[in-house]
Amino acid sequence: MAKKKPTKKKRKSNLPPAGSTYYYPIGKGLHTVCRVLQDASSKESKRFGGSIVLVANSKWVGKKPPAIDDPTLREILLLTHHRMNGRPSMSWVHGKPPASLQLIGVIPPSASEIKLLCNTYAHWDYITGQPWMQWRLDHDHAAVLKEDAAEEVAEERERQKADSTRQAYLKKVTLDDLANHEFFSSWKRLPGRRLTKLSRALMANAVRRLTELGARSKKQDRLEVLRDCIEAFNHLDSHNNHFIETEEREAICLELEAICHACGMQNKFEEVLEQRDW
Repeated sequence: MAKKKPTKKKRKSNLPPAGSTYYYPIGKGLHTVCRVLQDASSKESKRFGGSIVLVANSKWVGKKPPAIDDPTLREILLLTHHRMNGRPSMSWVHGKPPASLQLIGVIPPSASEIKLLCNTYAHWDYITGQPWMQWRLDHDHAAVLKEDAAEEVAEERERQKADSTRQAYLKKVTLDDLANHEFFSSWKRLPGRRLTKLSRALMANAVRRLTELGARSKKQDRLEVLRDCIEAFNHLDSHNNHFIETEEREAICLELEAICHACGMQNKFEEVLEQRDW
């Protein structure tokens, strides 16, 4: 008798279902609530293999757990701290909710909440940290402004240092250096393994073509390679739900800038970027 093939057990997801409502501390004895608006079965989550859920913070703040039918819990917190300009406090997150979050019930998302769009992807600690920053701005305004001013000075100092290091790198980078370079090393979870691999291949192909042309090649030929690289990213982006967001855009531009310097076409960098659709 033929043996039956063992059936694979489905791995149990640690992602919470839509409507899950959590109560958690933010500081000074205060607590707030966050809710799962779209779970692993949503269209956006499926794009990432069902590994993320959309979580939104409520504008409710208090010292004791609220009643689950409190209408304030449905109101999404709007952020104005650090130039957020009234952006809804929500993000796609992955993984199991941290132990600090206490499940207090289920508030089913409304029809409009199920359709909400969000381009922010982060860890749970990002979404749970937003209400405290907003509360401090609203209730300890002067202290926050003073801290922000000090942070801006420190950040400007770091920007100048980073820019100096960057310029030194661009002056000496070569195509040989880039042939052994790991493009997009900062891309870990997003935009995903497949898109990261394809994006690296586009950069590597540009470096290979430029190397084959040689340093004495016509500038127009080198420019064509750089333009082809941009067009390839345009195509990749348009055929993959426009995956190039802020982080991906900045990374691509930085890598392309290095390639332009390495092939002696740094003065054409801005011109090349004009062809991008992302």
